[in-house]
Amino acid sequence: MSLNETNNELYKSETEIAKRSHHLTPFNPETADKPSGDEFQKEEFWMKEKPGMGPNEKKALKVALWSIGAVALIAVLLGTFYYIKKTAYDEERVVVSISGPENIDSTQTAEFAIKLKNNNRVKLSDARIILNYSSNFQPETAENIQVLSTVSSQIYIGEIGKREEREVKIKGKFFAPEDYTVYLRAILEYSPAGVSGAFQSQSQLGINIKTSPIIMEVTAPFNAADGNDVEYLVDYRNASEKTFSEIRIRLEYPDGFTFVSSEPRPSESNNFWYIGNLGPNDAGQLKIRGKLSGGKDEGKIVKASLGSLGEEGKFTVYTENQKKTVMVAAPLSIAQSINNISSLNFNAGESLFYRIEYKNTGDTGLRDVIITFNVESRIVNSSQMRLESGHYDDASRTITWKASDIPELANLEPGKGGEISFTLPILEKLPVENENDKNFTLVTSAKIDSPDVPTPLGSNKIIASSILELKLNSKIVIEARGYYENEKIPNSGPMPLQVGKETTYTMHWLITNVNNDISDAVVVSSLPGGVKWKGKFLSDNENISYNERTNQ
Repeated sequence: MSLNETNNELYKSETEIAKRSHHLTPFNPETADKPSGDEFQKEEFWMKEKPGMGPNEKKALKVALWSIGAVALIAVLLGTFYYIKKTAYDEERVVVSISGPENIDSTQTAEFAIKLKNNNRVKLSDARIILNYSSNFQPETAENIQVLSTVSSQIYIGEIGKREEREVKIKGKFFAPEDYTVYLRAILEYSPAGVSGAFQSQSQLGINIKTSPIIMEVTAPFNAADGNDVEYLVDYRNASEKTFSEIRIRLEYPDGFTFVSSEPRPSESNNFWYIGNLGPNDAGQLKIRGKLSGGKDEGKIVKASLGSLGEEGKFTVYTENQKKTVMVAAPLSIAQSINNISSLNFNAGESLFYRIEYKNTGDTGLRDVIITFNVESRIVNSSQMRLESGHYDDASRTITWKASDIPELANLEPGKGGEISFTLPILEKLPVENENDKNFTLVTSAKIDSPDVPTPLGSNKIIASSILELKLNSKIVIEARGYYENEKIPNSGPMPLQVGKETTYTMHWLITNVNNDISDAVVVSSLPGGVKWKGKFLSDNENISYNERTNQ
């Protein structure tokens, strides 16, 4: 049967090919054994493919999901680890605080507590406190305190455990003026475990000084005219039971002030006085004179500070005070000169020619003008003083001129003035009674006043004045004596002298200083021709040199 016939036989509607008998074989679907995989193969080869993932795809998906889960878990674990490590330390969780009295008396011993808190989960290593303060604070010596300078100390702490609190106490004294604010600053330096680098935390406490053990008051004129002479007084007293050592007073002058003199004399420059030890209830006074210049209504402040010098030469203030002078216009002026020179030195036994010039510089006449001239010195020979007018009072050492002496003073018209001349003799023999009678000076002050010059309420009356200070020249006497017989420097050679033979002598210089302390003194001696310097000498502290070219 051909293939076409067979095909038609199989697919015609009335075919009976299925009823035909045939041998049974293992491949007959109705009689063959059905292993477990047959059904799958039947479905796979004889049925249409179902939608969805196959077993291999499902297996691959499971592997992928497990991999993603493992990566995610590792990421979470790593993130948690780094988060825990990062949050184990935070700089803000290291807290430093200072507690103690905020109001104390100067020189009073006070105790301060420095608290350290480590609120982190890691310890702090190599911890130390740097304590900064002003130079007027003196910490008490302790084993754990290392003084670094006059303004800082170090306290070594070491290790601060996690979530640990520590406390350090220090004691000390402040030496400062009344109503002065001082500060203590504590800086904690440390290195946290597991974190590279060093860190800091700090705190500060302000302390107000209520009282000072040393009382100081500055006195200055309320008002002054341009070019007027002014006088500043500085009074000080130790009101405590403590002795202060190495005390100094420093003055800060206003702009326009010219220093003239002071009692006592300054120890350094013209504004430092060395007081030394100031015991309980010890007191003293400084008197400073000078000229003050400035424009009308300008304020001039003078400031005095009392304290001591620290190790580094820094001035530590224990107390201070200041006063202000307001510049005003003056209706009167006065000036004095000596031998036509405003300032000079003089000798004992000399007569000084004084000239006083005065004038009404205002725009109204002034009645009953009085001029005074005061001398502050014990070396004036008042018995030889000769005045053409005026009256000298030996008790107050003051010369006074009134209208009875100079008629123009009864009514001094605007722009009018005059001149007064006289001679002031100086003693030939100075009044030296003890070792303190030295460094003599002559201070003179001239003043002019009138009742018509107003006195503003709360101010001092404006009186024109002029001050001069002269210094007495030192009297130095030098004697030169030669000796052949001398125990300390033996001499040699024939006596009397013989031509062509050398004879040595020892020269003695006797230097006498009569009046003043002198410094940087130099003595120069010249040797005549034919005399040689042998290079032998005896001296305590002096430096001796010889120039062969000049024989000096």
